[in-house]
Amino acid sequence: AFGGRSFAAVHCQKREGARLFLFAEGRCVFDEAADGYEADGVLTVRRTLADIAGHTIVRTFAEADGAFTEQTRTVCAREGFDPRSLPERVLPFALFEAIAAGGDPAPYLAPALTERAPLLKDYLGGFCAVTLPREIFYLTHGRVNAAGLVYPKAENVFDISFFFADVEKGMVTNIRPVE
Repeated sequence: AFGGRSFAAVHCQKREGARLFLFAEGRCVFDEAADGYEADGVLTVRRTLADIAGHTIVRTFAEADGAFTEQTRTVCAREGFDPRSLPERVLPFALFEAIAAGGDPAPYLAPALTERAPLLKDYLGGFCAVTLPREIFYLTHGRVNAAGLVYPKAENVFDISFFFADVEKGMVTNIRPVE
């Protein structure tokens, strides 16, 4: 119980990951990916991503009239993770995954770009995942350091846009779309 109401909680472990469902008055009022949760005045949901940095997302929700509103969101990489230790070919993927998770891209960026870090999400748009380019991409563009950003278009329909990332001394120095 929290927010003055009682809910039935079902925490399921599925092949795709764990989910939390909350039910009130016979209907599902909350459905989110969650490795763990606490309900103590507010609902706190924790989710660890299977990305390069092992990001953990902790979100708190307030409930009013059966609707849940996100109040806070904290994203952090696993303890001891250092993007500068990544191979240059992997660094752009880790950067894009950090942005998709809502994390701070600054640790991945060269000093000249860190002041622009907050603008990256708008520049790249609302992508939801990062993917490797298929082999045909490399036949067309050569062995460039690019990643595919996955954008939701409609329910179960996605577009992929590719972005190059230039890396020097273990830091991203430029991001540009593949034409």
